[in-house]
Amino acid sequence: MSFIYMMKIFSIRRRPAAVFFFLCFASLCPAQNAAPPSRPAGSSAEERPTDQKAFQEAMRTVDLQKKQAALDAFVKAYPKSASVKTAQWEALSALIKSRPEQKQDILRRAEKLLKGTRGSTRSRYCNSIATALADAGIFLDQAEQYARKGIKATNQSKYLAEQRADYLRRKQTAPPQSSMIKRYQTTLAGSQATLGRILWKLGRKEEAEKWLTTAYAVNQTLDAASFLALAELSEAKGRKAEALDYLVQSRLSGKISADGRKKFAELYRDTHQGSTEGMEEFLDARYSQLYPNPVKHEKFSPTASRSDRVVLAELYTGAGCPPCAGADLAFDAAMERYSRSELAVVVYHLHVPRPDPMTNPDTVARGKQVQVRGTPSYAIDGKLSVGGGGRDESQEFFEERLRKPIDQRLEEPAQAKLSLEAVRDGKSVRVKASVPEIKAPSPDLQLQIALVENQIRYSGENGIRNHAMVVRSLAGFKMDGSLSAGIEHSFDLEKIEQDLKVYLDKFENENERFGKFSFLEKKSRIHREQLGVVAFLEDAKSKTVLQAVQMMLPAKKEGKSESEE
Repeated sequence: MSFIYMMKIFSIRRRPAAVFFFLCFASLCPAQNAAPPSRPAGSSAEERPTDQKAFQEAMRTVDLQKKQAALDAFVKAYPKSASVKTAQWEALSALIKSRPEQKQDILRRAEKLLKGTRGSTRSRYCNSIATALADAGIFLDQAEQYARKGIKATNQSKYLAEQRADYLRRKQTAPPQSSMIKRYQTTLAGSQATLGRILWKLGRKEEAEKWLTTAYAVNQTLDAASFLALAELSEAKGRKAEALDYLVQSRLSGKISADGRKKFAELYRDTHQGSTEGMEEFLDARYSQLYPNPVKHEKFSPTASRSDRVVLAELYTGAGCPPCAGADLAFDAAMERYSRSELAVVVYHLHVPRPDPMTNPDTVARGKQVQVRGTPSYAIDGKLSVGGGGRDESQEFFEERLRKPIDQRLEEPAQAKLSLEAVRDGKSVRVKASVPEIKAPSPDLQLQIALVENQIRYSGENGIRNHAMVVRSLAGFKMDGSLSAGIEHSFDLEKIEQDLKVYLDKFENENERFGKFSFLEKKSRIHREQLGVVAFLEDAKSKTVLQAVQMMLPAKKEGKSESEE
């Protein structure tokens, strides 16, 4: 079962917040095609049982051999824990990655993992084992056997019965049978794709193409290795345009490997007169064609009760966070529905659940300041909430979590007046903000000024390519005394770029969550033509936002405040 599919099943609207945090909180997030984690009992580390605390501690271990040992110790200490199977899988995965030559131990653990499983659970673990072996390029004959076992264990009638029983046990209404059948077909397609790419590695190309094309016909969001296999099989038969199209989808999915990126560039050159010129624009066009924003909306029409408030919507997201896709798309739609004098948006990227090259120390600090526990989280005028889903859930997110509360807040008077001026001189953005009036004075008031990039192009693992209003730097000021004279601040663009580069370079080698890795792209460059500034006055204690204002800076010349459109 793919991780994206898992997240759809365990979407926050169907599960309690505790499960959402557990699935989407940093190092606890499993890799693509990994078996799903068990459900915790509480919504915070303090509330969870001892076994869950121990499991999470073991999962935080970065060194793979130490992680395997910690998980083995957990299983021994808590043999009846609901997380035992997950721990067994994670220990096996760590062993395959760290000591792939340990064939007997790997196969012994695989069989122990499968013991007592049946139905969709057995299928999921079989597919996870086959995928891990195939990714490591080891024991491919055994990998084929596990892949076939996974397909055999995937039975539609049993799958539907399990799903209905699960919803009944949780006292929740099951979705329409058509939706559950689609999930079943997607799950089966994942297992078929795994078998296909194993056969491809074994050199049995005709069989491989049969299984891969069967899977692709059902699910066009396959894993990167399957797309690469399809591309190479098509290229071998002289179908270069078809091969390129497979890799376009892999590239836009954000899950493409370094080898896949290299092959994509090669095929693009071969089909575009030997040049890579226009490659990113080509991907932009294909993204717009393949993945239009599904959210339907109308422009906001103010009522007679419209106040002077500019609502602030904040989003905490991750480019590698599958359930963030629905929130990202809903926020994009909100920015189209409301004018800049109605809605100000800031988006903070975090390394959750995967490394995100748009994250920076300021966004990490902001997440800690407001106690963000997982992604996606979002706040409307400071009221923090959690929840998300896939693309197919973005309409519901927009209607229930954005449109309704924003419309309501637009009729509530602002509790302060806030003015903003900003100019860009090429090397810096100079900002002056003032608060001439506060209706609810408090010693806890802070003025936040965010430098945002209106559009960053990056295909993350959640399939979102265009990222709006990304916070690149954030400055906070405690409100002491009279603010009528204003606060001045300068964002040094070259220094921000240098600091971002140093931060991303260091994060690749020194972090407590992922171990050493390499970003496929590093987003340290600041695009001067895409800059804007958002300022908002908040109560640091209650988190309430009194007022917000924003402006986008002209591409070539200095600008004036755009508090009104």
